[in-house]
Amino acid sequence: MRQTGTKFVIQNFQVVNGCQTSNVLWAKRSSLDESVLVPLRLISTADEDTIVSIIRATNRQTEVKQEQFYATSDYLKQLEMFFESAQVDRRLYLERRSKQHANSPVERTRIVPFNSLVRSFSSVVLNDPHRATRNYKQVLDRIPVDILNPSHKPSIYLASASALYRLEFLFRNGALDRRFSPAKYHLLLASRLIAAPSLPSQLNGRAADTWARKLLDSYWDAAESEKIFKQAARDIDLLAGGDLSRDKIRTLPFTEQVLAYY
Repeated sequence: MRQTGTKFVIQNFQVVNGCQTSNVLWAKRSSLDESVLVPLRLISTADEDTIVSIIRATNRQTEVKQEQFYATSDYLKQLEMFFESAQVDRRLYLERRSKQHANSPVERTRIVPFNSLVRSFSSVVLNDPHRATRNYKQVLDRIPVDILNPSHKPSIYLASASALYRLEFLFRNGALDRRFSPAKYHLLLASRLIAAPSLPSQLNGRAADTWARKLLDSYWDAAESEKIFKQAARDIDLLAGGDLSRDKIRTLPFTEQVLAYY
């Protein structure tokens, strides 16, 4: 934002909480004259925490989901561009904002909603599949230290999202029985433990990129990925004793059982 006298030049701006005001003004437009003034506040900041605080403070009268506060983060924008820069057959589209791609011609199944990105990363990289559904708020609380940390290599997020894309593809075409759906996020963890068991010590270095590329090659190879997920399904079924109920699967003890098995 630049100010010259009483004039302001703004770039890359975001209107926060202006929808209700605009609608009321439009509805009452026949009653308005030049005596009606509309207050406007311009806040210029590059600090992400400040941006999130402003959005929270100015949207108290309406329910705003917690993940919406991260849609403006520079790192999430970076991830969005990274996803779309992948080669065409491996391309996914990150949805930072709800219905962002509603009018886009992209294939629906290749759209990755924010919550799917976070849940798949939590399962594949953080070994926390039990929290991906049952304790999702705890997963969000790990942003931006353990998840969506700006120092993380974008490739590990693409690999995590690719794992979920491939798994859902196998469910859709009948290659995997739908009865494994309650164990979806444990299947993601198991597939990673089969395809690339050793996590890199740091998620911000060359080793993380190499590890992610290995996963990407596995998940985007149709035959290999089907083989990996079928093995993961057999292992999960064995460990669960055939009981794939949510109460059995989506627990820390079962996650520890899966980790110990591999």
